[in-house]
Amino acid sequence: MRACIRCVSYHGDDVAHCPVDGTATWRVERFSPAFGRRLGKDYVILEELARGGTATVHHAVRESKGLRVALKILPTHPEDDGIEARRFLRSAELAGSLTDPHSVKVLDWNQDDDGTCWMAMELLEGRTLHEAVVAGEAPMPPRRAVRIATQVLQALQEVHGAGLVHRDVKPDNVLLLREGDGEDPVKLLDFGLARPSFLDENARLTLRGTTMGTPAYMSPEQGHGRQLDARSDLYSVGVLLFELLSGRLPHDDPAALRVLLKKVAGPAPRVRELAPEVRIPDALEDLVADLLAIEPGRRPATATEVIRRLAEACAAGEAAGICEEAPPLRAPIASHRRVTQSLRRLPPTEADDAGMSAPSMPSARLSSFRMVRFAAEMETGIEELDRQHRDLFDLADAALGGPGPGTTPTAIEEALDRLAEHAGSHFLDEEAWMEQSSYPAIEDHRQGHRRFAADFARMLGEARRTPSIDSMRTALRLAMTLLVRHVRIDDGAFARFMQERARAGTA
Repeated sequence: MRACIRCVSYHGDDVAHCPVDGTATWRVERFSPAFGRRLGKDYVILEELARGGTATVHHAVRESKGLRVALKILPTHPEDDGIEARRFLRSAELAGSLTDPHSVKVLDWNQDDDGTCWMAMELLEGRTLHEAVVAGEAPMPPRRAVRIATQVLQALQEVHGAGLVHRDVKPDNVLLLREGDGEDPVKLLDFGLARPSFLDENARLTLRGTTMGTPAYMSPEQGHGRQLDARSDLYSVGVLLFELLSGRLPHDDPAALRVLLKKVAGPAPRVRELAPEVRIPDALEDLVADLLAIEPGRRPATATEVIRRLAEACAAGEAAGICEEAPPLRAPIASHRRVTQSLRRLPPTEADDAGMSAPSMPSARLSSFRMVRFAAEMETGIEELDRQHRDLFDLADAALGGPGPGTTPTAIEEALDRLAEHAGSHFLDEEAWMEQSSYPAIEDHRQGHRRFAADFARMLGEARRTPSIDSMRTALRLAMTLLVRHVRIDDGAFARFMQERARAGTA
């Protein structure tokens, strides 16, 4: 069946152009009462694809580009106080900033005059990991389970680097793009619950203590409404891996509350306790157990660390004849420009001005690797703002440590991940202060934050192609140079606004 979006009519499979107006028709699978509805003036719905608890997903056309998209729509509710709409648009904005090839690509989003919120995403063909499990494909061979989990973790690297927590990692939100080629290319979906990690749950858009997510895959701290960080998502990856390797969930019960209680009652079972018949490397089973630790501090700290341990476990399994091959540490990433225009305009040495104060550096640190330092002239006069800036520079200073014992590209990369998460938290704090003070240039400031996050992600992606101490440190120096520029220009403008407002209040 084919559909014409201009005259909103259905035609037979062989009608390539509408006989009424000559417009090219689009293939659809089913009739839909929403067919022909327009959103954002440029998107026309063809048919409904899926319906969830709060939103619907439609197959649609972006008319100006002749492009098929998936259009996610949040229905309007007269009794709604606007929180759901703000949450939806915020999640669209967050997802739209992601560039990792294993994250679903968000193309556009907005709220129409009637209050309807929508986001347009790339239209993907495939099946969910949940559908694969239900079809009997679990237990999976360790190599395949690790390959899928590694791609999910690569998407989470960028999410966590932006200071966010996905909060709903589960097989339903993992899409296998193709079947039968042995590659299992993966996309991580649905960032509707993604929230900054430094706030309780949600950056002021969810009541404190509210629990959102899927109980079987939730971390213990998420199930009890506590503050989350990246390790909560890593727990969910541990549950996903457990299920792929064993065909079972570590904590299973029809009642959600009993599932959450089991998670804190004692250590999770090991894979071979529930599925003694499976053959997996000991190191892989140990990693899953570490990911399912009750206390976040006992889990691996970053997605980068988990990816490394997965590769090592598969390499050990391959040697023992359990895994056929070790998965690649990272899947190919889309190519980037090596440096952005803004980097070319601002050389890394610009911030090494005379008179800058810096913390004392251990003697083991390379003298040739001077730090981009926090200068007195960069202080805004806003105590908490300046404290957070110093924290960022202290983290960068630690990552630029010399080649002492234990310093490796992986260690510096993990320090960079912590820096990115801290920067994301700091940016959201700044934006909250600006909202409270009615700062008129807040949108321009937000754009500055987005540019920094995108540039940092690109530079880190380049460094990860050929990881070495020098490449990681170079990425850090370039990122901190950009931050110096942002602090001096954008944060300086906010500080002057606050000072002028204070003077006006005392005049």
